[in-house]
Amino acid sequence: CQQPPLNKHPYCDPNLGAEERAKDLISRMALVEKVLNLNNHNPGSKRLGLPNFQYSEALHGVMAPCGATAQNQFDGSNSTGCATSFPHALLLGSSFNRSLWSRVGEAISTEGRSLNNQGNAGLAFWAPDINLFRDPRWGRGQETPGEDPFLNGEYVMHWSRGMQEGEQEKFLKVVSTGKHFADYDLEGNGAVDRGAFNAVVNDQDQVEFYFPAWRAAAESAHVHSVMCSYNAVNGVPACGNDLFMNRVLREQYQFDGFIVSDCGAIGDESFHRYVQEHFNGSALAQAALGITAGCDLNCGNFYTANLEAAVKEGVLSESDLDQALERVLKHYIMLGFLDNASTVEYRDINKYGPMQVDSGEHRALAQSAAEQGMVLLKNDKVDGKKSLLPLDSADKVALIGPHFNATEDMISIYHGDVPLVQTHSPYQIISKRGNVVGYAPGCVGTDGDDPDGSTGCLDTSGFGSAVALAKKADIAIVFVGLTPGQMKNDTSDAREDESWDRHITGLPGHQEALIEAVY
Repeated sequence: CQQPPLNKHPYCDPNLGAEERAKDLISRMALVEKVLNLNNHNPGSKRLGLPNFQYSEALHGVMAPCGATAQNQFDGSNSTGCATSFPHALLLGSSFNRSLWSRVGEAISTEGRSLNNQGNAGLAFWAPDINLFRDPRWGRGQETPGEDPFLNGEYVMHWSRGMQEGEQEKFLKVVSTGKHFADYDLEGNGAVDRGAFNAVVNDQDQVEFYFPAWRAAAESAHVHSVMCSYNAVNGVPACGNDLFMNRVLREQYQFDGFIVSDCGAIGDESFHRYVQEHFNGSALAQAALGITAGCDLNCGNFYTANLEAAVKEGVLSESDLDQALERVLKHYIMLGFLDNASTVEYRDINKYGPMQVDSGEHRALAQSAAEQGMVLLKNDKVDGKKSLLPLDSADKVALIGPHFNATEDMISIYHGDVPLVQTHSPYQIISKRGNVVGYAPGCVGTDGDDPDGSTGCLDTSGFGSAVALAKKADIAIVFVGLTPGQMKNDTSDAREDESWDRHITGLPGHQEALIEAVY
């Protein structure tokens, strides 16, 4: 936009509003260019000076390749160049600390801008997840603040405003995307896949339970993007639901951003089934319904493959397509993409560069967040004297259980490269304290991250050595729990993950029996 002849066009005029500039830009685009810029792998437009617009994940830290390292930061620490990994939303939610949520959101967006300036991340982040964690078996419950509509509404309000708002009011710092709209809390690795699932919800539950967090996202958090979900609600696919996206979210809650589909949702089974039942069943009608129902952007290739033909064959009006594209492109402008970089403070690599990624300040914030979110169920007195915690430095400690040396298992799903975790397992840190008499996984196997133990705990042959070790110690610490993400042995029900729900609510395999044996 700074070079002639582009700098003469209204869309390059920084004195005009974002909507006016977006409309002018769209008026100069060919139909094929418009369609190509309505998916998450958009090319922009070289001839119009429009860069491609990247999308990234940031549920508890920017999920992106590491940037440059930075030595001797402001507090004297050295940066790995990799984004700080904060506790996942479920633990942040249990802190009940609004200012903490704001500070975490602010830190993540600072690192997002810094990594973007190095070419490693986008500026539209698919976070936070504000679905309601109703069933503890749900594989993605770890991504959410919790099961309470009010809590999730307060979380998105503070976290997303921390993400989006910064020192320069004229520009957005980043785009925060609330997900997944709506009524999504099942992965369906059992009988029903999430892409085919139909959530049957009555009006009272919808209004009193499911909608409040989304109202907060639109009215209080002012999120600039929302992601619609895979499932259907009462027979209507979420990404083809005019009532939810246009009439409730936009008209009633005054949402003024763009809506993006979850990846592949426009082409999934619930959407296809609905179009077959209510329209002519064609792919063109399916893509057109996504646009007219309010889903502006497709994560995937369904729009790219079908929208151009839908317009040419009269299934979709070009004005409806233009409206969707305007909602997206105005955010390019609000982020400062088309303005001179020197006028956008967030593009100053001296302010937002390697020094701001994995800083000592952000590490301290991540640790504080973890401490504030921890839930201590009991701290009984021993022999009627002092409480068990904090441990006495003279206490001999045994480390037991499949997670005693866990690394990536400790940081949940949707994280980037976190080299620090490789040197911060429970065993590595507690060993520095001294008086560790030994370690024993108890559970035997090879599934999960730790080759010395099995989170699935299907084999109890190691229990004897664990019990014997515990008898040598004053304190036995037993590390049990689940494995977020992929496992070699998924039959153990230890895995929780996107696309993978658990079948039980308790600890997997014989982990509970291990606790009882050691106790």
